[in-house]
Amino acid sequence: MSKDKAEKFCQTFAAKCQLASAEESAPEVQHSARCSMEKVAFKVKDSSKRLTKAPPSSYKTEISTLKNAIDISTTPHITKKLEHDPTTDFDKTTCKALDKAYQVGLIDNELKSALKPKNPNPGRFYTLPKIHKQYENIPPGRPIVGANGTVTERVSLFIDHHLKPHVSTLDSYVQDDMDFLRKIEAINEDGPHPPDIILSTLDVSSLYTNIPTKEGINSCRSFLEPDFPPEQLDSFCKLIEVVLTHNNFTFNGTHYNQIFWTSMGTKLAPSMACLFMGLLKKRLLASASLKPLLWIRYIDDIFLIWTHGQDELQRFIEHCNSFHRTIKFTSESSTDKIPFLDVLVSFKDGKLHTDLY
Repeated sequence: MSKDKAEKFCQTFAAKCQLASAEESAPEVQHSARCSMEKVAFKVKDSSKRLTKAPPSSYKTEISTLKNAIDISTTPHITKKLEHDPTTDFDKTTCKALDKAYQVGLIDNELKSALKPKNPNPGRFYTLPKIHKQYENIPPGRPIVGANGTVTERVSLFIDHHLKPHVSTLDSYVQDDMDFLRKIEAINEDGPHPPDIILSTLDVSSLYTNIPTKEGINSCRSFLEPDFPPEQLDSFCKLIEVVLTHNNFTFNGTHYNQIFWTSMGTKLAPSMACLFMGLLKKRLLASASLKPLLWIRYIDDIFLIWTHGQDELQRFIEHCNSFHRTIKFTSESSTDKIPFLDVLVSFKDGKLHTDLY
């Protein structure tokens, strides 16, 4: 990392840490509030920050289910139940990796000091509801680990600072609803489209906790190779490994560590997941006999335009689900209209139309 870049990062680091802490604290407050209220439990939607409400009984059932889900007896390949708090040990390992990054010139002394943990604590496990889709009952919870104040919070923010610029270079990248609408307009400019178009969405099942740690790190490495000399790149990838493996958290008074896959609450997770999926998509489509007219993605949600008929679409989805050992997709399709993010996309008279969903 050049001196100018290091100085610029140091200048903005404190402000970003304050923002990260503010974002993390909001769900924590709501988590406590919904546990204590007698008649209704409020939840925060993770993307729009809107509130939903649910009876406490449903929340208790959800938490009971999630407690089983993270227990070592049911998910030994993902989480490990601990007998004590490993934060102090993880602090030492993180500082050692930062010392190495300083030795190879990846960071300067000022940045090393800024990245070192300051009185770290374990993460906190909680849930946020998935309310961007229709559900018959209470929306299920998305497991999250609140990472502010943890051993690797600052290092993760530093890593994400370098990964984010590469995410926007992916040809399938969708930033938000407005970006999606712009891409639909661009597709319409190439129209009119054939009348047999099928609109389809794919949803990656539990993306973060299904990205193998080594594959996630290697995906980051492939994008970062032009940015760093080999020794610094190795040190940078070591920092990613530290973040992904030193992610201890507490739940219901018990300590856990997520020993495999991508951490559920760390700042680098969305960027790493996007880079991993960008490379996966490239290889997946290269091996497919027929390809979609359009494949664009918002993290784990994919929008497709298919022009080869329903039978071939089903074969393509089967190909997607057999391509990687842990990445699996659920799908929906329609020749009429389909929701994606907060947009309802319909097809009529050779053109795509959009409305609020």
